[in-house]
Amino acid sequence: MRRWRATSAAEASDALLDIQDTYFDRFEATGMENKIGSRDAAFKTRLEAHFTRLVSLMKAGQPQDKLVAEAAALRADLHQAVAMLGEGEETQWSLLLYSLMIIVREGLEALLIVAAIVAWLVKNDHHDKLLLIRQSVVVALVASVATAVVFQLVFTHSGASRELLEGITMLIAVVMLFFMSYWLLSKVESRRWKAWLEGKLTHSLSRGSLVGLWLTSFLAVYREGAETVLFYYALVGDAQSVSGHLAIGAGFVIGCVLLLAAWLIMRYSVVRLPLKPFFIFTGGFMYLMAFVFAGKGVLELIEGKLFQPTLVGGVPEISWLGIYPYLETLTPQVILLIAALVALWITLRRNHLPTAQIKNNISTL
Repeated sequence: MRRWRATSAAEASDALLDIQDTYFDRFEATGMENKIGSRDAAFKTRLEAHFTRLVSLMKAGQPQDKLVAEAAALRADLHQAVAMLGEGEETQWSLLLYSLMIIVREGLEALLIVAAIVAWLVKNDHHDKLLLIRQSVVVALVASVATAVVFQLVFTHSGASRELLEGITMLIAVVMLFFMSYWLLSKVESRRWKAWLEGKLTHSLSRGSLVGLWLTSFLAVYREGAETVLFYYALVGDAQSVSGHLAIGAGFVIGCVLLLAAWLIMRYSVVRLPLKPFFIFTGGFMYLMAFVFAGKGVLELIEGKLFQPTLVGGVPEISWLGIYPYLETLTPQVILLIAALVALWITLRRNHLPTAQIKNNISTL
């Protein structure tokens, strides 16, 4: 970051590249990002936000005092990160806790999406399609491990490639999740659901629907899987003894048990909901995930140097909702909000149609 005091357009461009190179060549390529992420995901996100915010401030030509303040905050957090990683050998208990946190944190989100899909299939007597979802999860897990290995061995000095892949994966998931949420919420009205059942329940799901379900569950697992493997790779590297490796394994097993418990609760509680609350819950959850993924997916593309961020003043950063103060991340989220309002208007309009016309309109769904 030595050139952040730029005085010309050329120097400003060099300074931007310097900051991005620092992020990819030092923060990511040295394994620092994964080591921090395996211990404190929120702190890792905060460090990444400093880099992105500094680039956006420079691009916007903000006053030097703002650049100084942001650079100072980044420097302070980097010193804290170095201190965190230089505390000496981790204890068995800390390794167990870090391992537990990784699998629960990274696995819970994917699990909830897959569980919602499974609950929908069970709710509608499509038990024969559950094998398809299991296959998608297995394929996603294998692909996650393969991707992590490729990035670790081949793209060690190209962190941008990993960010771009994560961003593209999330944006594809946005499209799938939005259309699934719309389909589910459009069935909230009991007349429409009854009409759909009468026309479709005796037939198999269409090929397009099956592909959509498979791809949605695959993406939900895949986008978390590769990062999880990389976090564990970094954590195992910090274990200096057999007991340390056993502690990591124990944390992983305990985390899997907790995820299994969450799966069973989701699987056997949501499916018992009456139709209207069921569709509202599952459809609303998938829309929320689409909204979050839209912001985070574009942020990954920004961090992958696909384009530079444009700072929007007055917008708070709410990372758990995928809200960031950048025009590029907010734009797809605004589009999703508009699409949701249009979908709501269409749904309400359809709900006022006669039942006979409803059956006719959805006979091709």
